[in-house]
Order: sequence, then structure tokens, then C-alpha cells
Amino acid sequence: MNRASLFKNLFFVVFFASGLGAVFLSILTDEIVNYYNIKISNAEILNLNKSIEEQDADTSRLIKDIEGNPEILKHLAPIKFNEEPNNPDAIIVHVRNKELETAQEVLRKSKEFQKNDVHFPAWLKKCDSPVAKRNLFYGGSALIVISLTCFGVAGKKRKFE
Repeated sequence: MNRASLFKNLFFVVFFASGLGAVFLSILTDEIVNYYNIKISNAEILNLNKSIEEQDADTSRLIKDIEGNPEILKHLAPIKFNEEPNNPDAIIVHVRNKELETAQEVLRKSKEFQKNDVHFPAWLKKCDSPVAKRNLFYGGSALIVISLTCFGVAGKKRKFE
């Protein structure tokens, strides 16, 4: 195999593979987007399950503490049910709704930042538009045609009599 045929075969492989990849990407973009959406929603569901398990563990622990010492319920009632405490020496902290909402929003954002391990790739967002799919398909088809016509295997020449 000489150097010219080696380069010809190399160019054929590169052009054909990149064209085939572009055509496959244009066709399978919807499936890849669906895959990432399922993966992201799966991660969100797992995080929600984890938070529910944590809340369940906290509630179970609190129930065991109350069963062991019913006096705890007297201390928790003002906090949980917004009642005034019976103890005149108790310190009452009044939190405004705006402050509470701001603190909850900050906590929610930090949890969302931590829980999103799976991200939607930026290149896939660009490939998802119909114009990009069409351009990928036509560009890939052109690369395949170029590779077959310019670098493909030449057939035997026939002599016409």
C-alpha cells in the first residue's frame, strides 16, 4: 500500500465517520434529550426520597423523645402550634414572615445547587433546535457523499466494444 492510498483511505474514514456521526446525532437528538430529562428527573426523585427519609427519621426521633419524656411536648407546643408559652421566663422570638421566607429561599437554593448532580449538556441544547437538526443532517449527508465520491473505492473500468 503506497502513501497516496493510505491518505485516501484515512480521509475516507475521517469524512465518512464524521458524516455518519452528524447524521446519527441529528436523528437521535430527541432520544438523547429524553434520556437526559429522565436522568435529571430521576436524580430529583432520589433527592426527594432522601429528604422524606430524613424527615421521617426526625419525626420518629421526636416521637420517641416525647414518649420517653412527655415534658418535651410542653416546650414544643409553642414552637409547633404558635402558642404563647406558659412559662413567664421563656424567651419569645418573633420572626417576621419576610425574614422567614428569605431564609427559606436561601436554604432552598442551596439545596437545589447541591442536588443537581446531572446537568443538561450545552451542546445538546444547541443541537435540539429544528434548524440545527436539519443542518446536521444535510452536513453529515454531504460529508458521506464527498467521502464516497472523492475517496471511495474505484470500480473496474470496462472497455466498451
